[in-house]
Amino acid sequence: MKDVTLRQLEYLVAVAEEGSISRGAARCHVSPVAVGQALDDLERTLGATLTRRQRSKGVALTVIGGEIVRHAREVLHSVDRLPLLIDAAAERMKPTLRIGSFPTLSGWAVPPIIAEFSRHHPGVTIELLESDYETLHEGLRHGTLDILIGFQNHVKPGVQMIPIAPVQLRAIVSTEHRLADRRSARLAELADEDIIINALYPVSELLTELLERHGVAHAIRWRTTSTDVIKNLIGRNLAVSPVVSPGLSFISSEGRPLAAVPLTGDLPPQAVVACVAEDVPVGPAHRAVVDILRQHSTTTLNPPGASIVGA
Repeated sequence: MKDVTLRQLEYLVAVAEEGSISRGAARCHVSPVAVGQALDDLERTLGATLTRRQRSKGVALTVIGGEIVRHAREVLHSVDRLPLLIDAAAERMKPTLRIGSFPTLSGWAVPPIIAEFSRHHPGVTIELLESDYETLHEGLRHGTLDILIGFQNHVKPGVQMIPIAPVQLRAIVSTEHRLADRRSARLAELADEDIIINALYPVSELLTELLERHGVAHAIRWRTTSTDVIKNLIGRNLAVSPVVSPGLSFISSEGRPLAAVPLTGDLPPQAVVACVAEDVPVGPAHRAVVDILRQHSTTTLNPPGASIVGA
């Protein structure tokens, strides 16, 4: 038994829709003889009469011919979509680097990764997920994330942790504040201040726990997700803020300079780290991200010209 061909189906659909072999042939840019022969071959292959051909009335479909035409249209439509399916598959097969990050770290970490990684690896698509640690950890565990950028103190078992840069807890104050010229200050000295902290996870939880441990949590007066609100209140000398997030600029959006005073006391070490699932080998893409952020940290954690007291 010979195979049914796409050309035969194309001719059958054209004849059915045009109502005659000659018009169907013209539509397919072939001769009527070629179309008639193709229909004869198709009927022999299927063992069924598909058309009734009358010179004066053109071509009419039999009942089974109508069914075959309906299926033929579906087949031809599927064939027409093949280039689109191939394009979609090619798009899915492009290398993708999926990065997870705490929202409080994204502003510092993501721009240099996209800029540098894309410059050296233009064929790689970078996807970003900002969320809490539990969600990001699950992403690593289930393979929907390739690398997680977070804080050392929030890392849980089940991942490989790669240090990027230490982060020191600092008090951000107005340059007119009583602590502004100090080389350092004890965290407990903030007990009599009006403290404002970032309300985003995990910074809010980390700072609240730390301030409670040092008997300073009662001084937290405001929480906000807006860094502009934090810096503008500090710039007006209306608040102070302990920070661990890297990359904070030391000038308010109102143009007032700020100072960063290192805080001392019984403080746990803190660092920005990259995490990879424990069962995934650390590869070139992971190492490239870490190298980019390590280099970035040398110029942004203590940027030249910033008013960082005691640095």
